[in-house]
Amino acid sequence: MKTTGYFDHAATTFPSIKALERYRSAALEYWANPSTRYPEGRKSHAYLETMRDSIAKMLDVRPNHIIFTSGATEANDIVFQSLLLRLSPGEVIISGIEHSSIIQQQRALEQTGWKVIMLKAPHGFVDPKDLAKALTPKTRLVSIMSLNNAVGTLQDIPALTGIVREYEKTTGRAIHFHTDATQQLGKLPIDLLSWDVDSASFGAHKFHGPKGVGFLYNTFQGVENLSKGGGQEAGMRGGTENLAGIASMEAALAEALANQKRVTEHVTRLNDLFRQTLKSHVTVLTQREHSSPYIITVSTALPAEVMVRMLIERGFSVSAGSACSSNARAKGQRVLEMMEVTPEHRGGAIRISFSDSNTEEETVSLARAINTVAKETV
Repeated sequence: MKTTGYFDHAATTFPSIKALERYRSAALEYWANPSTRYPEGRKSHAYLETMRDSIAKMLDVRPNHIIFTSGATEANDIVFQSLLLRLSPGEVIISGIEHSSIIQQQRALEQTGWKVIMLKAPHGFVDPKDLAKALTPKTRLVSIMSLNNAVGTLQDIPALTGIVREYEKTTGRAIHFHTDATQQLGKLPIDLLSWDVDSASFGAHKFHGPKGVGFLYNTFQGVENLSKGGGQEAGMRGGTENLAGIASMEAALAEALANQKRVTEHVTRLNDLFRQTLKSHVTVLTQREHSSPYIITVSTALPAEVMVRMLIERGFSVSAGSACSSNARAKGQRVLEMMEVTPEHRGGAIRISFSDSNTEEETVSLARAINTVAKETV
């Protein structure tokens, strides 16, 4: 599928042909409710579990640790809202550069007596020392995303979980470590077992699957969904499973993982070419090292919304922030503030995100368009 000028793949990716074909075939053949007992339902249930087994195998985890959801946002919700069922509120530690679906949990938690501690992330990275200082005997949950959706920085998750696991030894009490890894799956390597996380959230539309489907990886027995529904997904996520969407997601993930090395090499070339083409009056906010090649955020003297509009007029689709909210620009600036980016660079920040569909020619054209528009304001 050709997507000339589209550079907002961190917001969503187009569904692959294989994913679409799988959706159609699964919808036609496995149309019955997987929770029913008659033959058609049992057939659908068996296929559902085959999809669960396949995804678990791709991630080298146990199938019963995969809970299908409507996406990463709902997966995050399940983990955080589970805390509202606790009789004794404690403390939660999150990074200040989390996705809005996690940041917005703060209000509900604090209204029920929880204390939320937000860590800064200088230059986009959480310092393990800051995490160690924030831990207390009341800490019940730590949530730090593996790959930031706004600027593309990669956290050292094993180092961060290591800090938490060492602290657990001093208190004898388990701390749930959650990571929103939806921007990383299918693009860069993920090893949930070596990361030693208790849970992780994923959405299919980030790796060329359909929208409205994803999954929660969870090993923490203390997680209990606030919304009970009909008891599907081991009671963790009620409602009839989106079987065609799940099957489509499985096909998209298999395809993404099979092509991951080739696509990452291509995207890395585009990222380098983009950086090389930019002029000095464009500031790059995403450092090259320890960041995803799929995402790069730059800033100019022009307000971000103006730059985005002018680039759209030139045929390019980019983002001024996360696409998950009407207040995306403000949320993007909140991330930059927590990164300790100077105020003059926050207002003009735009995000460019690549995929295999982008070419070198259009990448250079985008960089030159940004140079031209930015120069007019200098």
